[in-house]
Amino acid sequence: MDDEELIKYARDWTKGVRFATSVFDGAKEEEFNKLFELAKIDNDEKTVLYVECKDKNDEHYNELLEMKNELIEFANIYNLDLIALPMSDAIYFKNERLPATYANFLFANGAVLVPIYGVNSDKEALEVFKNIFKDRDIIAIDCSVLIRQHGSLHCVTMNFA
Repeated sequence: MDDEELIKYARDWTKGVRFATSVFDGAKEEEFNKLFELAKIDNDEKTVLYVECKDKNDEHYNELLEMKNELIEFANIYNLDLIALPMSDAIYFKNERLPATYANFLFANGAVLVPIYGVNSDKEALEVFKNIFKDRDIIAIDCSVLIRQHGSLHCVTMNFA
């Protein structure tokens, strides 16, 4: 991307940055694969899981809708499949909303470990994972206490080899 194109993109931040190619200049394939892994792009390298909020009254609705729209645009450009994960019901501890998300899952051998929080949306989330990963065991892990420290399943295991 030359300077003129970059200036053109920077003038309209309300639509977001479409793709900053200079960030990826010289990147190796394994670095891309790691980024895809972190973004939860499945083994087919064409599937992206994202959190979708359907409650217009939720404080995160607008930001997640904006992210969804950006993902749709990105998916159209790069021929990706998008799969929505449900937003967890709001969970509070000491008057603070906790960061409960089903996107904090893990692959472990032949299984997918899915964080659950003891809320109604857990059932829907587990069904989504069962439909996506038919060849893996889906194991629910209660993370309702972990999120009090603002982390969840993936967070507490990310430093283990």
